Amino acid sequence: MDYSTTKQATTPEVDIFAKAATLIAEAGKAVSITDDQAEGLATDAIRQMSKLHKDIDAQRTESLAPLKERTAKIQGEFNAYLTPLKEAERYLRDLVMTYQRQKLAKAQAEERRLEAERQRRQMLEAQKAEEEAAQKRAEADAARVGGYTDQARVLENQAQAKKVEADAVLDAAVEAPPIKIAVPAASGSMSTGRVSGRWTHEITNEELVPRKYLKVDPDAIKLAIKNQVRDIPGIRIYQKSILSVGA
Repeated sequence: MDYSTTKQATTPEVDIFAKAATLIAEAGKAVSITDDQAEGLATDAIRQMSKLHKDIDAQRTESLAPLKERTAKIQGEFNAYLTPLKEAERYLRDLVMTYQRQKLAKAQAEERRLEAERQRRQMLEAQKAEEEAAQKRAEADAARVGGYTDQARVLENQAQAKKVEADAVLDAAVEAPPIKIAVPAASGSMSTGRVSGRWTHEITNEELVPRKYLKVDPDAIKLAIKNQVRDIPGIRIYQKSILSVGA
């Protein structure tokens, strides 16, 4: 190993230490220990090397002191410009991060709003569909009930007509001025008959007839119930328990 210095000395102190280190290093390489005397010489050489090593470190520290001061001064000069630059950079970074967080929060809020709006529309559409279905069912029921009602009205009119005919026969007649009609008598003489008038009625518009003069037709209601009608305004349709006993 070559311990000789390869750098040119720049100061007298460095030149002195360089020559001393070179001489001791070369002397150390030439040592050969074969007896106690040689061992003693080697030990002395180690002590000299250790001392020289410490002296060189001390001189190096002393030589670097001005450089360290200059380095610190240079660092301070550059830091005077770097510090505000770093502070401005940190400030802008904080602004960008704050804006990005706010933008993300707005995007998430908008996403939640759109999702809520979508669910609301779905709920309204489902509600509208249900209402339309209910309306169609109500219209179908009304049409079915209307058909039964028309049929019941026909039966009611028929019954009313029969009642009118019966009333025409049974009601007491209201006397009108008699009209004499000559009827041949059995004995060949002429007997006198009398035609009297009485009040009766004829339905011209059933819708205008007061309710107190109308009569519910049980037969029409039974027919409607038989045809699965379960809802007639003003009438309660229910199941009546009937006891059936086997033979």
